[in-house]
Amino acid sequence: MTTTEKNRSASLIVFLFLAGMIYGGSYYYMHVYPAKSDMIDLLITLALMFAIPFLVNLLVIPNKISLFFAFFVEIFVSKYLIPDAHQRYLDYVIFYFAPLVEVFFICFIFFQIFRLYRESKKQANRELSFYDAMEVALTKLFGNTPLKEVFLSEIKLFYYSFGVLFKKPEIREDISFSYHKTTIIKTMMMVFGLLLAAETVLLHWLLSMWSEIAAWIATAFSIYAALYIIAFYNSVKYLLCTVTDDKVTLYAGYQSVAVIDIANIEALQSPNMSNVALNPFEKGDPDVINTTLMMDSPSFEIKVKEPAIHYGVFGMKKEFRRIMFKVDEPERFAQAVRSKMEELQEQRENGTES
Repeated sequence: MTTTEKNRSASLIVFLFLAGMIYGGSYYYMHVYPAKSDMIDLLITLALMFAIPFLVNLLVIPNKISLFFAFFVEIFVSKYLIPDAHQRYLDYVIFYFAPLVEVFFICFIFFQIFRLYRESKKQANRELSFYDAMEVALTKLFGNTPLKEVFLSEIKLFYYSFGVLFKKPEIREDISFSYHKTTIIKTMMMVFGLLLAAETVLLHWLLSMWSEIAAWIATAFSIYAALYIIAFYNSVKYLLCTVTDDKVTLYAGYQSVAVIDIANIEALQSPNMSNVALNPFEKGDPDVINTTLMMDSPSFEIKVKEPAIHYGVFGMKKEFRRIMFKVDEPERFAQAVRSKMEELQEQRENGTES
C-alpha cells in the first residue's frame, strides 16, 4: 500500500468515526434521551447539515462539488433522523438557506464549466470541437465519473436543441460523411413530435382533473422529451462520421460514438446481419454493435483486430469486435478508409526496410 493510499484510508477511518459519533449522538438524543432542549435541537441540526458536509469535503472527497452534494444529501438524511416535532431549525435551513445554496451551486458549476471549456480550447495543440472541449472541461471538474457523463449528456442536449441555431458546428467536407440524408429519420422525428404534442395535451388535461402539480410535472417531462427529439435530429445532421489519417469516428447522433484506430481495422466489409440485434430489445452477438438509425440497413461493418469501445447513452461503454453503420456515400467512405489503411501499411513496410 502506497503512502497516498494509507493517508486516504486513515482519513476515511477518521471520517467514519466522527460521522458515526454525530449520527449516533443525534439518534440517541432525538429518539431515546427523554429531556429535550431547543438549543440541542439547533446544535444537532447544524452538525448534520454543515459539519457532515465539511467532513466529507475535508476527509473523503476534497473538492467543492462534494461539499454541495453532501449538503443536499444531508437534507434527506436529517428529515428521516430528526422527528417532526424537532424540525423547526431544519425547516429554516430547507426553506431559506437551501435555495441560496442551490442557486450558488448552479452558478458555480456553469462558471467552472465555461472557464475550463475556454482553457481547454486554448491549451489544446489542435482545434477541439465543442464536444471534445466540453468533455475535457467536465473531466477536469468531475473526473471520469458518472456525474461527468450526466452533465455532458445534458449540455449536449441543450446545445443541439438551441445552440446550433446560433452557431452551427464547422464541418470539414473532405473528411466528413453524413448518414441521415438517405434515411427516414426526418419523417420519424416529425411523427414522434406530433404524437408527443397530442399526448402532452391529453395527459395534461386528464391529470389536471386529479392534480395540477402532477399535470405540470408530466408536461415538463414531455417538453424535455421534445427537446431530446430536436437535439437528436440536429446532432444527426451535424455530428458526422469522419475519416482522418489515423482514426475512423462513427457517430449516430450525440449519444452514440465509436472511435477506431486505422491500425486496428482488420476489414471494412459488407455487413453480415446474422445474429445481429436490430433494436435494443433484441438479443444478438454481444461482440457486435449496430449503430444504424431506426429501420435503416447498414452500409458496412468494420471488423477490428482488438476490441474497441462504443460509447452510448450517458457514456455507457461496450466493447465490440464488429460494428455496423450507415453512410450516405458508401463508395467514397470505403475509398477513404482503404486508402488510409494502405498508407499505414506502406509506412510500416518502409519503416521495416529502413
